[in-house]
Amino acid sequence: MAPLLAEEIHHFAQGASADPKADVAEAGSVFEKVWALPSVSWDSPETKTEMEELFKVREEVMSLLEQAREKKLIGSSTEATVVISNPPARLRKHAELLKTLFIVSDVSLVDEPLAPSTEWHFSSGSITVQPATLAKCPRCWTFSKPAESERDVCARCHEVVGDVAHAHW
Repeated sequence: MAPLLAEEIHHFAQGASADPKADVAEAGSVFEKVWALPSVSWDSPETKTEMEELFKVREEVMSLLEQAREKKLIGSSTEATVVISNPPARLRKHAELLKTLFIVSDVSLVDEPLAPSTEWHFSSGSITVQPATLAKCPRCWTFSKPAESERDVCARCHEVVGDVAHAHW
């Protein structure tokens, strides 16, 4: 059924107001159409270099998370936070992206290495993975809300769902 819906959605998204005629379509199926070529303005060597560096850091974070997972200290990566000491400027530039890229509850960028204040941690140079210290949001499952929060959900989810957030997830 999904392929049929895809055909319908594609046809009517192009502004059509009636069903397609079988002999008029430019391609027999939406699945036969070719992808549009991306704009040459998207070819940015600087962005490519930045993303390669971010993915190298991500590989290291994933390795540390896997160590915690193997020892049964975490079940999912969202149960951890990452602390990066003395991060390069490129990491600081993309600070808001890091917790999404690493799929963790939080990322802290600090100037000086911190002494671990949790019962467990895994470190590799300037990267430390440790347990999340906040409470788990029942909507997005990240550990991002204070345990004593008046809200049932984290601040991000509260922005999305507003007062409906008091509904039980």
